[in-house]
Amino acid sequence: MLQVAVYGKGGIGKSTISSNLSYLLAKKGKKVVHIGCDPKHDSTKFILHEGSQKTVLDYLKDVPVQQANLSEIAVVGKEGILCIETGGPEPGIGCAGRGVLTSFDALKRLGLEDEKFDLKVYDVLGDVVCGGFAVPLRREYSDAVYLVTSGEFMSIYAANNIMRGMLNFDPSIPRIAGLILNKRGLENEEDFVRRFSEATGVPIVATIPRSKEFPISDKMGKLVSEAFPESEPAIAISLVRDNVLAHIEGTGKLYKARPLGDRQLDELMTGRKITAEFLEETDAINVRTTNSASMSCLRVKNAPAAPKGRTDSCASRGAAFVASKVKDVAIVVHGPSNCGYVMAHTSDYHYLTDVRSNRYADVLASNNVSCTRMDDTSAIFGGVSLLEKELRKKISEGFTKIFVVTTCVPGMIGDDSQEVVARISEEFPGITIDLVEVDGNITGDTQVGQEAVTSKLIDMIDPDVEPGNDTVNLICAVFIAFNTTANERNVIKLLSEFGLSINCKFLDICDTDDIINMKSAYTSVLVEESEINFGIASKLFDKGMDVFPMALPKGKEETLLWAEEMAARRGCPEKLASFVARVENEYSLAVGKYGKNLRGKKVAISLRSARRPDWIADALEDAGAEILQITFVKTGGNYERLNSAYQKSSRPVVECNIKDSVAELMKLNPDLVICDYGLPFSKYKTAILPWSDISYDSSIELLKIASNALKTPPMQGWKKDLMI
Repeated sequence: MLQVAVYGKGGIGKSTISSNLSYLLAKKGKKVVHIGCDPKHDSTKFILHEGSQKTVLDYLKDVPVQQANLSEIAVVGKEGILCIETGGPEPGIGCAGRGVLTSFDALKRLGLEDEKFDLKVYDVLGDVVCGGFAVPLRREYSDAVYLVTSGEFMSIYAANNIMRGMLNFDPSIPRIAGLILNKRGLENEEDFVRRFSEATGVPIVATIPRSKEFPISDKMGKLVSEAFPESEPAIAISLVRDNVLAHIEGTGKLYKARPLGDRQLDELMTGRKITAEFLEETDAINVRTTNSASMSCLRVKNAPAAPKGRTDSCASRGAAFVASKVKDVAIVVHGPSNCGYVMAHTSDYHYLTDVRSNRYADVLASNNVSCTRMDDTSAIFGGVSLLEKELRKKISEGFTKIFVVTTCVPGMIGDDSQEVVARISEEFPGITIDLVEVDGNITGDTQVGQEAVTSKLIDMIDPDVEPGNDTVNLICAVFIAFNTTANERNVIKLLSEFGLSINCKFLDICDTDDIINMKSAYTSVLVEESEINFGIASKLFDKGMDVFPMALPKGKEETLLWAEEMAARRGCPEKLASFVARVENEYSLAVGKYGKNLRGKKVAISLRSARRPDWIADALEDAGAEILQITFVKTGGNYERLNSAYQKSSRPVVECNIKDSVAELMKLNPDLVICDYGLPFSKYKTAILPWSDISYDSSIELLKIASNALKTPPMQGWKKDLMI
């Protein structure tokens, strides 16, 4: 079966041409299915014996796919042509492109592929080659693509844009059958299109004259090829029919997509010579399409491999994750159920990780994320009714504060979430609904979503609350590392030395009252230095809140400096002296105890996470070890964060990728490797760095782990068992 797609700008005449093409092919004895892929659903109007037909999308609105029947949306028209219209949403609502995708999926499930046809003809809107309207450009749906154009620049632009869209699928495979010039009676029209044809290397297969037979045949309710078979338009469309028949017989030529660039389009429009150096040589090849299986094999064999890449997390996920930390707030994810699942699961995953890895954990699960569960129908026709339903449900459950986080789908289809939120807020004056329109990854990555919610939460802080003298706020956009192992226990111990305790962990599990009363704290301390945390600190400062000038300390030396600053602020030099003496004593004992194994050992440090390595190296050198090298292993998206961390190091750092990291370590031949990831070899003894890196306790813990690692063989027996 040959599959043909007819593309063109809206109003260019593609429906007229494609319907006449299907009719003429059927007259030649071919069994044809004609599929209109335009929201105005008029492609089959004159093929049908009676007017219009029910569209696929209108049918699916009323009938579940499980109960649907192909015969109710596929109508037999003139010459036995099977007619189908995909349809589309109401103007200004939903996504027509998504409607094409849904229709094609439904037709496949309903068994259209099982029917025996010689030809499929798709009539497709080509003004905007979005994901939905580009579906017929895929190899699985079209073997040959015809581009309908005129001498108007916008129709040429649309044809060129369709070629650009084809490059995103299989640029090396010729699939354009030719241009169809549907004349508008413009001056030098044929010359203009001819120049475009020559520049792109795609020939004009037919020129259809402007003719009075078209409106006359329309009034008769007939196709021009049916009403006036000997007319100039009918004869011209017959040339397209003959071109299609040549492809069925294996003698037709297909051409690669060679779209013009913006500069070349400008040269075409202004009549200047089109720059040739930016155009590739156009190749035409013979392709036999009677055996679709063999053609698929040919294409797969010649097609280039898709580049490997990664997808960054989206702004919606970052927004939902941060908002979910406030346990008395409802988070409504406006989007598909899989988005809601991922965003709810993100919070659950980190909660379980905290509990698993930290025996001191006192972390509560919030479980306050729900979803509007948008499906294909709501993606096509709009999902605001689902949003309203979910908001009313949350209000009935007793929530007085709600965050609405939008995902890609409502952003792409233009859902008016603002109107829904405004209307519900007016109806329920005691309810606060904050709309976070981050629209998935349309607006940015995770950090964009985090910052959007953080700003709204900071706005909740009561500026009239008087600061106290005995608590601090801990500030961090993500408390993932903090909640792992003994960090919080170490911080509580450190703060207690100066008569302080934790007021609010922002943004960790808390409630709205904790946030409202954040200003009651003596000061706010950053958990770690980062761009997003500095941004939070700046906003707190603008709220009139005090922010401590140093982040929580890493290792022994930073702990002493941090304590000195805090003691000066608190006016308690005697507490500082007592604390310093105790720290020096505990640390000295640890150095003496663990230094017996570490003294004289050559140590390499290899890190992937954003940690400053100085405190690690300081502790090891205090115990008598020699630091051979600090290696920074670049992995995908960690480079910018790690580079920022290591720029603050007073020691030289060697950068390498994952592939070279093992070779880099083998050159050093160390006695011990300190790392924060599992090494893929067993030649050297390794110590995995603990996540607890706050306060001087982390330096002591590091020495203990490093010393124990030197006592054990590189590969223990139980590890060998795992490798069998």
